[in-house]
Amino acid sequence: MTLLAHRVRAFPLAVLFIGAVFPALAASSTNHQSMDALSQASEIAEQMSENAPSIDAAAIRKAMSDIKTLDTRLAKALSQDRKKALDALETGIHSAWTAGDRSALGVQAIETYRVLQEAMPRGPKAVPLQVAQLDYVGFKVNALLSQW
Repeated sequence: MTLLAHRVRAFPLAVLFIGAVFPALAASSTNHQSMDALSQASEIAEQMSENAPSIDAAAIRKAMSDIKTLDTRLAKALSQDRKKALDALETGIHSAWTAGDRSALGVQAIETYRVLQEAMPRGPKAVPLQVAQLDYVGFKVNALLSQW
């Protein structure tokens, strides 16, 4: 048998191997993109909450625009219930901003952070959910105290 004949016979096995490996790689890449989107949106929400008392119109527009650019990837990462919650919170942020209620803006932003953090997959190298929950509590207390 010639070398070419061996290669032709081995080709179907290579196709099967590649077909089995690449979907796993694609799924891993999609999971990484989803986690990255969740992380980016969480950071935006956290900063919006921290800066709520003094945030200006340009910063709020940029933050909301940045979150909107992540919507497609977020939709893949979130359950329907969490997506609905996120949509409602985005509406709440917009309403609070329009009403000039900075403390409500901070509360809505930190609730957005919580929804995104709870949706994040937790692996052995990931920050534990309890750490994110402690951050959430601290930011929530600050947002609530700003109402007084």
